[in-house]
Amino acid sequence: MTARLIDCPNGHRVKPIPVLYGFPSPEMFDDERAGRIRLGGCDPTDMDDRVGDCPTCGAAIPLAALTTSRTPS
Repeated sequence: MTARLIDCPNGHRVKPIPVLYGFPSPEMFDDERAGRIRLGGCDPTDMDDRVGDCPTCGAAIPLAALTTSRTPS
């Protein structure tokens, strides 16, 4: 299966780093330090409409980017 690449707002074509919400486990802190995830916060009201963050520049990638990005050929 091919990973879906998404265009970040700054023009990078990337596989976004997922943003996870809720109370983090010790493993989640390790995953965030390693750059595999971003911690979005414990409060459900902190949730926003982003798909994830760009691993190149750190920009938040909005949910709308899913409709404009394409799977690589």
